[in-house]
Amino acid sequence: MVEAPADLVAELASERTAARLAEHKALVALRQVAVTRIGNGEATEAGFAQQAGIDRMTVRKWTQDQKDRALLDRALFELVRSHGMSVEDQNKLSEAISIRDTSSQASTLLAALDTHSVDYLSEEARALVARAEKRARQIV
Repeated sequence: MVEAPADLVAELASERTAARLAEHKALVALRQVAVTRIGNGEATEAGFAQQAGIDRMTVRKWTQDQKDRALLDRALFELVRSHGMSVEDQNKLSEAISIRDTSSQASTLLAALDTHSVDYLSEEARALVARAEKRARQIV
């Protein structure tokens, strides 16, 4: 086997890095478009996947992540605005609302529910928190 010159290897490595970056940027943009168009009913998961040249399960994961984050955000917000927690705990939950990682959000919600009662929440809020807890246990 003939050794490639160091500059050729460096050039190829640079091209590979650029290609990975371009793919990542394209996937981020596609994800944003998918969540918006599917959320607005302008496209289906299968239709968008076909048009974008990606598999439907990737699109489903993107849209499910968005739904999970929305559910967890609402549940965390209900706990934050309740009066049954210390200010320190409310601040921790407030920080979790802005996290884009559903696994971290789910863990934070479950930890809060382990230490705090939801008895003081309205019936509607308790139902929302129960749905979020169930989903959080599936995520974590």
